[in-house]
Amino acid sequence: NNLRNSGQPVVKITRDQWLKEAFEAEQSQSIVTARAIISETLYEGIEDKNDKEENKKNWTDTADNFLANGAIECSRAMHLCICKELKDDIRAWMNAINLEEKHGNIKSQGKILQQALEACNETELFYLIYAKHLWKKEKDIDKAIEVLQKGLSKITDEEELYLAIIKLYKEKRMFDDTRKILIKGRQIC
Repeated sequence: NNLRNSGQPVVKITRDQWLKEAFEAEQSQSIVTARAIISETLYEGIEDKNDKEENKKNWTDTADNFLANGAIECSRAMHLCICKELKDDIRAWMNAINLEEKHGNIKSQGKILQQALEACNETELFYLIYAKHLWKKEKDIDKAIEVLQKGLSKITDEEELYLAIIKLYKEKRMFDDTRKILIKGRQIC
């Protein structure tokens, strides 16, 4: 972030200047450059690197500002950095998921949902959202069932997971499996 040139004075570039550079890089279709600037300067100008809540607020505000100014890729990069730094923060992941829902495609939506599930693998909500995405958008009911089964293996007492898998079993006309999961769900929940 500081450039030294053979004994010349140090040139200090502020966080705002770096973010402006990232924005301009996206505008000129240099997406990789924009992402790299955001990733490498995430903590630039941050006084207390350990204040996760304040950092999250600053980073989220930055992502929102990028989005408000039409820089979707910069906003996406910012959200991904937030999720990388705050791996188990459900709200951070939901912000990234919501961005993809509004501005991504089916593939990018699936990817962020899978990443959220890997990072927060005991969060019922992510199993439900990802399974619904697989079923409704990717038209892969078998994979949706797999996701819910994995959720039930991690979180055995969540009624919503049982109800969701029952719905998919019924959709596939898997009535024996539906009965079995109903019995199991009744016992556990």
